[in-house]
Amino acid sequence: MAWGEELNLDREIRMPKNDRFKNHEISLGMLDDKTGISFIGYTFNIKLNEMNELFFGAGTFLLAFTGTGGIKHYYMKSNLSIYSILSFQAIEHMGGNGKLATGSVSFEYNLAKWKYVWAQIKFGGVGVIPYAEGNNEFWAYPFAGINFRF
Repeated sequence: MAWGEELNLDREIRMPKNDRFKNHEISLGMLDDKTGISFIGYTFNIKLNEMNELFFGAGTFLLAFTGTGGIKHYYMKSNLSIYSILSFQAIEHMGGNGKLATGSVSFEYNLAKWKYVWAQIKFGGVGVIPYAEGNNEFWAYPFAGINFRF
């Protein structure tokens, strides 16, 4: 005796129509809240609950590479969402490498939805604490960019 079930891996079948959560995100723009000093970034997102996501990603900016991981918490979810991010980043570049702890407050606006892709603009500010032996520093920068979530 045997029992089987056919699985349909189409995202539209597995996810409710009103669910905006997408696992993959590509970000283009001046710096980034998730991937740091990046012009192009990719993150893989894991939904923890309705208002929290865990992410892991990488980004690049000319001769620098960033690896990152962190958590994203939404304060408000709608067409204009407000959220914050806490992340840890490792940066490799020609001058050496570094480790950073970052926090950001960001705004994200949904521009369009195509079949499987959401286009969003995002902007905000990031605070950075670099890991440096004996040196305590803090610096901040603004960012703006466009996301494609799929």
